[in-house]
Amino acid sequence: MDDNPMLSDLPPQPPPVLPIFQQPLSNQVRGLVGYGSESRRGFNLITGLGYDFENKTLQNQIVQMSYNGSCCGLAVEYRRINLGQVRAENQFRIAFIIANIGAFGNLRHQEKIF
Repeated sequence: MDDNPMLSDLPPQPPPVLPIFQQPLSNQVRGLVGYGSESRRGFNLITGLGYDFENKTLQNQIVQMSYNGSCCGLAVEYRRINLGQVRAENQFRIAFIIANIGAFGNLRHQEKIF
C-alpha cells in the first residue's frame, strides 16, 4: 500500500451542484404615475406609492411637482417612508433651478424621479 497516493489514484469527485436561486415571494405592489418630464416647460407632476399586503401598510408615498419656465424652475418633493420599526420618516425637498447654471436646494438630481 502506498502511503503517498497521487491525485490520479483518488476517485473522481462529482461536480459541485449549485443551488438554484429562487426569488422569495413578494407581498408588495408599487405604482408610479406621472405627467411631464424633467426638462419639459410648464407644470410636471409625478406620484407613487408602495403597499405591503402582508403588513397592510403603505411603505412609501411620493409626490414630486415642478414648474419649468424658459430661464428657471422650481421643484418640490414630499416622501413618506414607513418601514415599520426599521424606518419611519417624512422628507420634504425643494430645488430652485436656473438654466445653464445649476440647481440650488436639497432635491438633488440623482434623487429626482424625473
